Amino acid sequence: MSATIKKEPEYDSLNTAAATTTDTTDTLIQVKKEEETRDVKIIISQLEDVADELAERPDIEIKVEPTPKVEDGLQGKLIHFFSSLILTSCTNLFIYADARNNSDIYYYCCNLCGERMMDLRSTLLHKQEVHHIQHRTKFKHMDLEPDVDDVNNYCATCEKSFSTKDSYHYHLKTLHFIVRVKQQQLEPDINDPNFYCQACDFTYMDQKFYFKHLKSYHGIKIRASAVAATAAASSSSSASSFSSTALKMPKIIQKKQKRNKICCRACGAGFSSKKNYNYHVNFVHGISRKAKLEANMVVMPTYEEAYQCRSCSNTYDSKQLYLEHLRIVHSMNINEDVKVPDVHDPNFYCRVCDYTSPSYDSFQTHLLAVHNIGAAATSIKLEDDDSLPDPSDPNFYCRACRQNFFFNDNYKKHLLLVHQVSLASSSSLSSLPDINDPNSYCSVCQKGWKNAQQYRQHCKVVHKMDLSSQRVAIQHATIDPNDPNSYCAQCNRTYSNYRQHLRNAHNMSVPPPPPPSQ
Repeated sequence: MSATIKKEPEYDSLNTAAATTTDTTDTLIQVKKEEETRDVKIIISQLEDVADELAERPDIEIKVEPTPKVEDGLQGKLIHFFSSLILTSCTNLFIYADARNNSDIYYYCCNLCGERMMDLRSTLLHKQEVHHIQHRTKFKHMDLEPDVDDVNNYCATCEKSFSTKDSYHYHLKTLHFIVRVKQQQLEPDINDPNFYCQACDFTYMDQKFYFKHLKSYHGIKIRASAVAATAAASSSSSASSFSSTALKMPKIIQKKQKRNKICCRACGAGFSSKKNYNYHVNFVHGISRKAKLEANMVVMPTYEEAYQCRSCSNTYDSKQLYLEHLRIVHSMNINEDVKVPDVHDPNFYCRVCDYTSPSYDSFQTHLLAVHNIGAAATSIKLEDDDSLPDPSDPNFYCRACRQNFFFNDNYKKHLLLVHQVSLASSSSLSSLPDINDPNSYCSVCQKGWKNAQQYRQHCKVVHKMDLSSQRVAIQHATIDPNDPNSYCAQCNRTYSNYRQHLRNAHNMSVPPPPPPSQ
């Protein structure tokens, strides 16, 4: 883009006594683009400011030429300009370079380093060059300054209206990087219909909290009876009752305000010390506040901070609550920056939730339940890989995770969720193994065990066999149900409850004992 601006010469002093009533702020500039000429109204007061702002744009080339046309104004040193601006590749140009003196009302500030900037464009350029952050928000009128005190809460830059003053100011702070200068000399208006404290620049939800704030923070005490009388008197529209209404105004008792007083913006309560304030927000509002970082509403929070928002100085108990705070309060899209959990973390640490599971099983269960991440479906062959878990382990021990389970159901759940191994049901087995196999070998599963106890446990758990807790020692021995010594020939031992042992262990139908001999 190329542009040519013709400028009138300046006068060092204007000593004329004649005063004219011509307009001193608005200038008409002719814009020509593709054989189409139209007028664009540009509000300027000093052409130097306009040229400086345009010079910062890399797509515009400016050439300033003086013209002999000069007019005197009303306020001493005023100069009128008539300029011709030729644009070659620009659709619209709206320059509102009104020489504002708003430094005492608001200023632009980088939310990352806190450096003050001249305008929105320089702020975005600073973030791009210094912090390497590309701002994705598109502004409809970049060079149009928003009115921070707009009564309709309307942002002219974005062409967007807001329902409350607080939401409008928050929009200016987060998207336009505008920071308002607190007006300490202002006094709050007790009759404000919106319960807005102009001294603190905050609006309360109702009159109760607003008056509580005035009492605790500003030292303004208002009697409840006087407030009720004022509300009743204000409802009357007759002019004769106006004098009586003035007599029933709330009685205000001014007291000396303490220094360094902390105000709770949630309920309006004031506190003399930070300790009392932290106690209040912790037990009343459920917010754990730690003085690790000073509250700075200019600086925006980041995801990497340990549950503490450096903008609000709030500390949260979990990562989930912290991210929810960033999403609701600061309107941050956490879906773009949140990391994915590492399913192969050796310490069972979930970096998204900042949570360490006590075991591999609980870690995999957490990934499946919270993040919907399951183990990779792979074909498992137990006979080929000794590192995989054994579904028939009698001690419910997972050798892959090196973890024991107390119950078989938990072990099955672990194999199914973590390793995707399902135990074979008894209905799928065509035959049952020999419980008395001398080699502790299961002919169905084609696998052997180290000892008979593990083998019997395998038969009981996997094959659902109802077995005795004792191993049969002599398989083909003949058992005498009426043995006088209560001796079991197959088990090779005596029992105090001999007949019950025969029924439970050997599935024998034992007749009742004979009556004792006379």
